[in-house]
This record gives sequence, structure tokens and C-alpha cells, in this order.
Amino acid sequence: MMRGGLGLIALLLVAPARADEEPPPPPTPPEGMVWIPAGEAWIGDDEGDPDEVPRRREAVAAFFLDRTEVTNAAYAPFVSETGRAAPGTGVSWARKWAWTSGKPRSGTEDHPVFLVTWADADAYCRWAGKRLPSEVEWERAARGDDGRKYAWGDDWAEGEARTNWFDGDTRPDGHAHVAPVGSYPAGASPFGVLDLTGNVWEWVADPYIEHPGDPVPLGEDGAPQYRVVRGGSWFTNNWYWMRASFRYFLPADEVSTIYGFRCAADVVVEAGGEAGEGATSPSSSPSSP
Repeated sequence: MMRGGLGLIALLLVAPARADEEPPPPPTPPEGMVWIPAGEAWIGDDEGDPDEVPRRREAVAAFFLDRTEVTNAAYAPFVSETGRAAPGTGVSWARKWAWTSGKPRSGTEDHPVFLVTWADADAYCRWAGKRLPSEVEWERAARGDDGRKYAWGDDWAEGEARTNWFDGDTRPDGHAHVAPVGSYPAGASPFGVLDLTGNVWEWVADPYIEHPGDPVPLGEDGAPQYRVVRGGSWFTNNWYWMRASFRYFLPADEVSTIYGFRCAADVVVEAGGEAGEGATSPSSSPSSP
């Protein structure tokens, strides 16, 4: 079932504005989302891993992105309405964190949902009328126009006050496990997106390839062998892995307490209407195959 029809958010425009006119205001994002303007994203890091090379610019169209990771509370209606298995179902080692009777454990409603596969994340976003973000979109949202290393800037020394990561027994970030979404407003990206660094790794749409243009490695079932997660987690203990350009990949059916996701939606330009006025289409854009 699709909800909300947020996959294609139409920005209705009149005739192009004259050079001496003010540009139209940015569209109003759907509830819980942030507008990421079109621009050239900084992608990769020449001092990073081989699959981050080369550092380059890539054009990205405007899009909307969830301000925070998808929460247990947001995921619960999806489970209820679609009959999809609740997080942790049938995973013996995950009994401590698994949902009970199809519902998240009390007190975790505002925590990011985890114990979800790539297919779970993709299905949820489609059900919500959205989609998973691409790698390039995710990196654009995290790095802004200046190509910063982390969502808040280039200095990791500030990380303990700006993100949830594994800091041993001292726990200066205040959490031994996942944190409620939005717990670190000082770690926001240049566009106001929260938790892009830390808390949980985030599934993105893309299958993993080492370099642009490489063939997609396929599994025995003919589907992509690996999917990409970005951003680090509460269990990541090395600043290097939490850089916005760092790419981690794993089988699409893997579940863990460190993998979650957020959704994106397209901004589509159509003729007619008033500048800056938003409208909603009932169909969603497909995620990558």
C-alpha cells in the first residue's frame, strides 16, 4: 500500500522570472523532510579507500530527504498494514532488541528502526510514497557545498558532542546504544539534516560497485550481491569510517542493530501554477535495481 504519494513532489512554476526579479522561494518540504537544493556534490576522497577515489564533483537534482532516520514509531504502521515481518522476527541472536507482538519495545518509539534488510527499507519507503536516496544524494546532503568530511564540518574533535558513536566506557556522547533520532542538533548537516554521521548506518538505493561504470556484482539469484550503507553508527569506533565519503557494503539480506535508513523524494518541475507552490503526485520514483 502506498501512503501520502510523496515520491514525486511537483514544484509548479509560471513563466521564467526576469533577471531583475527575485528567484522563486524554495518549495515547502513534506512533513519531516528537508529540501536539498540542486547543485554539484563533492563525492569521494583522494586520501580515502580505493573505492572513494577520485574526489570529484557530480551534478545532483534537487530532492527532499527525511530530516532524521526512520523511527520505530514510523515503521510500526507499515508492519501493521502490510503484514511484513517485524524487525528481529526469527533472528535468534536479536531477541533482546526484537519487536514483540509486532510492536517496538516500550521506550524505543523514537529510536531509529534497525534489524531491517535493504528490501525492508526499500519497501517501507515505497509504501510511504518515497524512495531510498542514492549514494550521491546522501553524500550531497551530508557534505553540502564545501565537501566537508563530516556532516558538521572537518574537525572530528567535535564529534563527541555532535554524534552517537562507540566511545568505550566513558560514553561522553551520553548513549551506550542507539540514541533517539535528532539527539545531536549540533551535528546537523549544512541543510539541517540530522544524524547523517553516526547513530545507525543507513541503507541507500545503490548496489555496490567499486568505481563508477563498473559492472554490478550479482549473486546466484541474479540480484545485486551487495548494497551500500553510509554514515557510521553507535558501534563505529573509528572516525575514519564515519567520514561522509566512506562507503561500506554488505549483503542486502543482512540485519543488525547498527543498520537503519531514511527516505528521499523527488522534486519535479511542471508548467503552470504559482512559483513555489507545492503539489503531490500519487506515484513514487523507483529505487535502483
